[in-house]
Amino acid sequence: MLTADNHIRVLVVDDEELLTRIIEKHLLLEGGFVVCVERHSALAAKRALEFQPHIVLLDIVMPGMDGHAVAKAIRSQPETASTAILHVSAMTSRHFSVGQFTKTESGYFLAKPFMRKDLLEAIRVTLSEVVEP
Repeated sequence: MLTADNHIRVLVVDDEELLTRIIEKHLLLEGGFVVCVERHSALAAKRALEFQPHIVLLDIVMPGMDGHAVAKAIRSQPETASTAILHVSAMTSRHFSVGQFTKTESGYFLAKPFMRKDLLEAIRVTLSEVVEP
């Protein structure tokens, strides 16, 4: 699961530049992560193929392709079909509170805004369910 230097590769797909910088900073400060950011949803599947992330942090509402379409595109490539995906979005129903992490029918979901500890825990749990071949 880890890179040769024991780092987890994280692809962040979100059109909000400030949020991607915050996520990247949180993960780099924590250590043990290599982060790649893609702000254009239409390029996310290609970036995933190139970067081979262990996990994709994926916004749901983005211009162009939404997060569900991006997830489908990532899953359609044999090389990234089993990549862990954590949906991260502010588009929540009244059933979700800020920073809440849950498993839904379509996968894991973390509500924006969130604290650093919420993000790290969500990544840990999502990755723990990925079964390596």
